[in-house]
Amino acid sequence: MTDRGRRVSTQAKLIFWKEVEYVTLNKMNFLKNEAVVIGIILTLFTASVLIGVSQQIQSKSKNGDSLLKSPKKIGLIYLYGPISMDGAPSAFSPNTAESVIETISEFTKNNTIQALIIRVNSPGGTVGASQELYSEIIRFKKETGKPVIISIGDVGASGAYWTALAGDVIFANSGSMVGNIGVIMSNLNFGEAANKWGVKMNTLKSGPYKDILSSWRDMTSEDKKILQSMIDDVYDQFVTVLAKSRKLSYEDAKTLADGRIYTGNQAKQANLIDYTGTFSDAIDYTKKRVGIKGEVEFVTSDTPPFQEFLQLWKRHSSIAFNIPSLFNSTEAPSLK
Repeated sequence: MTDRGRRVSTQAKLIFWKEVEYVTLNKMNFLKNEAVVIGIILTLFTASVLIGVSQQIQSKSKNGDSLLKSPKKIGLIYLYGPISMDGAPSAFSPNTAESVIETISEFTKNNTIQALIIRVNSPGGTVGASQELYSEIIRFKKETGKPVIISIGDVGASGAYWTALAGDVIFANSGSMVGNIGVIMSNLNFGEAANKWGVKMNTLKSGPYKDILSSWRDMTSEDKKILQSMIDDVYDQFVTVLAKSRKLSYEDAKTLADGRIYTGNQAKQANLIDYTGTFSDAIDYTKKRVGIKGEVEFVTSDTPPFQEFLQLWKRHSSIAFNIPSLFNSTEAPSLK
């Protein structure tokens, strides 16, 4: 390489390292400024939370209460939509039986909860899921000794009413649909349509009743006998729970359990519910029963501490920042 070539190479290297130095210094200055901004935001963030907590303490102190005393609370669960164990919550079924059971289990461990209100707006669902909900409510009552109040909105029927029977007291509006006590099983039969269009279903089975609910053939008399015995067994379980919960004789309970739907007024007259009243009436009753005066604090789920921290800041902060919806608390579910 010539001397001229060496000089050009050396100059190029110097220019390169000058560029590296320039970019590095600018990046460090940027990070330094960014750190200052983040520090200011965190300082304001912390101050706003402390102010909010201070305001809450002062507000509670005026009523002779304190945040440190773990004020009495009421657990609130919404049982909306068809009841089933499987699947994830959706707009049509906001909470599965499993999610409700999990929440009840959380409430069992929460010593600040003095009572549990379950708001029901459901036409029913599967037998197993309804039984598990019923059993979990009974377990909550036995382990905590705390009352469970049921409030029926538009409808509390079939499996939803079975679940409601676990409560200590049942409220329903005078025009609510209540009851529909019974068991049903059905299936479609495409046999004639299939024959008309020359469609055939080939079935291989391990036993004569493996395809007992097949839509491609007529039920045999033996099929119907087996299925009816299942229906009768589950129905007997339902009537037994009804009689025990509502303090009825088995025969009186069976008379009421003919599948019909009752209005809230009719249900009250038949001793299927305790009171006709609104959701607010159920809340007032619960507060009085556990000795809560004034406004009540509801617990709707086991909220992680960090999420509570963010919710508290959002309520009290005057800083114009938006918390991402990911951290927003879940509001009461509703059906479309």
